[in-house]
Amino acid sequence: MVSSGPAEFLGTIGVAVLAAAAAIHLYWALGGEAGKKLAVPERPAGGGAALRPGAVGTLAVAMALAIAADLVAVAVGINAW
Repeated sequence: MVSSGPAEFLGTIGVAVLAAAAAIHLYWALGGEAGKKLAVPERPAGGGAALRPGAVGTLAVAMALAIAADLVAVAVGINAW
């Protein structure tokens, strides 16, 4: 575990990015619409969405991102657990 310095700083940034991504995915899984059109790729020539992510899959991605954030936090010694 690292107590301070660049590793902790970069780890904190990594945790923040992963936690933010997890929060956005949780928002989408619970029915949020903001930003969805920017995140989901479209088929060429206006063919509609290339994929239709469901709530369960989106929630699974949110959980995976949250776990990754926690693992990074533990690795750099900034986790409160």
